[in-house]
Amino acid sequence: MSEQDELLERREEKLHAFKEKSINPFPSKTRRDTSCAEASLYFDKLGDKEISLAGRIKLLRLHGGSCFMTIDDGSDVYIDTNKCESACFQLFFSKKDIGADKYAELKLFDVGDFIEATGTLFLTKRGEQTLFVKDFNILTKSLRPLPEKWHGLKDIDERYRSRELDLISNKKVKQTFFIRSKIIQEFRKYLENEGFIEVETPVLQVTPGGATAKPFITHHNAYDIDMYLRIAPELYLKRLVVGGFDKVFEIGRQFRNEGVDREHNPEFTSLEFYWAYKDYTELMEFTERMISTVVKNVLGTESVLYEEQELNFKPPFARHRFHELILAETGINILKTRDEAVLKEAIAERGFAVDKKAGYAKLVDDLYKDAVRPKLIQPCFVIDHPIELEPLAKKSEENPELVERFQLLINGFEILKAYSELNDPKDQLERFEKQQKLREQGDEEAQFIDYEFVKSLEYGLPPTAGWGMGVDRLVTLLTDSHSLREVILFPTMKPKDGKEDSNSNAVQKKESVIANEDDNIDPGITRDEAIVLINEKVKTENSIKHMLATEAIMRALAKKLGQNEEAWGLAGLLHDADMEMKEAIDDPSKQGVLIAEELTKKGIAGSITGAIKAHNDKTGEPRDTLIKKVIFAVDPLTGLIVTTALVRPDKKLASVEPKSLKKKFKDKSFAKGARRDAIKTCEDFGVPLDEFLEIGLSAMTDISDELCL
Repeated sequence: MSEQDELLERREEKLHAFKEKSINPFPSKTRRDTSCAEASLYFDKLGDKEISLAGRIKLLRLHGGSCFMTIDDGSDVYIDTNKCESACFQLFFSKKDIGADKYAELKLFDVGDFIEATGTLFLTKRGEQTLFVKDFNILTKSLRPLPEKWHGLKDIDERYRSRELDLISNKKVKQTFFIRSKIIQEFRKYLENEGFIEVETPVLQVTPGGATAKPFITHHNAYDIDMYLRIAPELYLKRLVVGGFDKVFEIGRQFRNEGVDREHNPEFTSLEFYWAYKDYTELMEFTERMISTVVKNVLGTESVLYEEQELNFKPPFARHRFHELILAETGINILKTRDEAVLKEAIAERGFAVDKKAGYAKLVDDLYKDAVRPKLIQPCFVIDHPIELEPLAKKSEENPELVERFQLLINGFEILKAYSELNDPKDQLERFEKQQKLREQGDEEAQFIDYEFVKSLEYGLPPTAGWGMGVDRLVTLLTDSHSLREVILFPTMKPKDGKEDSNSNAVQKKESVIANEDDNIDPGITRDEAIVLINEKVKTENSIKHMLATEAIMRALAKKLGQNEEAWGLAGLLHDADMEMKEAIDDPSKQGVLIAEELTKKGIAGSITGAIKAHNDKTGEPRDTLIKKVIFAVDPLTGLIVTTALVRPDKKLASVEPKSLKKKFKDKSFAKGARRDAIKTCEDFGVPLDEFLEIGLSAMTDISDELCL
């Protein structure tokens, strides 16, 4: 019998012992009249008054005729975001005072059980606030022990899956969600004080709209029709403005059937509001005031530290025109380069990835996200976007090629967007029809035609400005959390082992990208043959070491993710085999393509050659499989780890600690060539950044002799 099974069995025996004593181990009533936080806060005021506390046992020390116990009832009082009055309180039991028979019951209690205790308060010799217990009862017998050392658990996925255990042991996690609640409360209070009313609109919709995103589909049995979980409440909220509400807002869940990474979760919380007789310029000023007020009310300051970067929320925020930002960073005038072929060529010439199937809107948006957005650190507005990027916004009166829209950018994240609403029904229908053509061409994110909404506009929508924010993203920044998953209580997770619970009635899902893609493939080349090949083609010793390091990390990640270690390792080993070829040096977009073509002729597996091409985003190879996503993130990681080792006194990997590597990652002036944006994409395949850095460091340390580090 395993140790875990023995623990479970002993708890079952104690449960049975309670029942033999005719004690109900799961009573419905409790005498609790004071919380642990109240007992601590009002200790002097309560004096010798008899009170009853209750809570989960966190610590149990039973010895001889006395027992000390610490309980936690979850009543933490957060004085502010940095100070918390604990929900823990100490209990003291004396065998002499409560009697031998009652005292013996304490042996049936375990850490994790819930207990109620009645007594009076006193201070121990060490000055600890304590309840002198006169009577006690079991409230809940826990049958499963809490995991040991849960606070230091490195399996972040397990923390997200078992959030209740994470909350039990980690006060910082609980505080994060306290701050989240305060943020939402402050936004609601601010809008209500400005005269807005809160409304609710349908989550189940016949026609999803209000955003460019792929929806989740479900089926309504009674009506026998397909329906969609909403991707945004926008169109219904604007119909309410048509109906006569001049200021409306909604806080609610939205659902988008898209990827999962540090900035995205399929289910998320948004705040949207619509304000009649306003335009986007007035909304910018309102946004500055509201955001800065909320931040100050929640955190007590307008200056916030996020991943060691200070963010200043004091108005006014800088304003930048979308096309001018791109022109300044790339030299491409997107307003004068409307031809898609010419635009693709211009983007590729500047070394940015090009989606060969993309149209103008996606090309421009991708270029902005690659070249501009990561550099927008302090809160700022990006304004006046091309009309193709926003089908629901009003055209600019100054330039009809643009729309009256702004986005709030903070630390490279898009926090919210807003615009002057399009209220011309004919113009709106034309834009919907263009979106429909994109859907017919295979764009699953293009918007549907919503004829009911167009009909609503025909009755007349006054000049209106609309505003939508992802609550989770702002919470991430204000709590110094790295990923959205850290600020969503139960983030969307793939079932363990990629399978549904055998006892559930859930519909079986298609295998996702995490499914084993390469389990039974023949790589078509051995490692020894690959070593010979790279030694023939690459003469620079450090380049070969880089490929060996990439191989080691790829194998480690394949093992973690349940993939084919040999195929992944070979992809890492061969990925830069053409880096010294003249054609690749002259044209960086061919690096990876040349060796992939050569390997394909040799019969090497397509998953390997595809990954080799995908590691270089200049090739335009889509990262549409797990191995492609992983190698793209791993490639720059090796450089960061090597550079971190080289600044150590002994220049050895063994002396690099994970916390040191994490610190160097955050220092953007260190190892500038190690692309942080690429490394961070580890979140796209479900490996948190801290864990990714540790896996990489461990894998390279294992082959430190080969790397001469």
